[in-house]
Amino acid sequence: MRRPLWKSDDVRKARPPWPPMLHFLAVNAATGSALGTVFAIVLIATNTAGLGDLIAGTSNPVAPVLLMIVGFATLFGGLYTGSAVMLLPWRKNEDGDD
Repeated sequence: MRRPLWKSDDVRKARPPWPPMLHFLAVNAATGSALGTVFAIVLIATNTAGLGDLIAGTSNPVAPVLLMIVGFATLFGGLYTGSAVMLLPWRKNEDGDD
């Protein structure tokens, strides 16, 4: 019979694998990056402003697609994370100072 990894008392004392704020930032950055990737793919797939034709006409279409996806993923990831941090609830100090 196998012994459980943690005893029931140890589970309550166990720390989460990541600090809560780091987890919050990682989830928001990943969500924003996914949205940016989808947005870049939609722009290419719908041939917005002839973008799909320009990429299809190149000798190596992987490079522009990769640059576009990485750029949009970085931009959207940063924007999504920044807006999530700015919209965090806050409370006033007990001293009355902001």
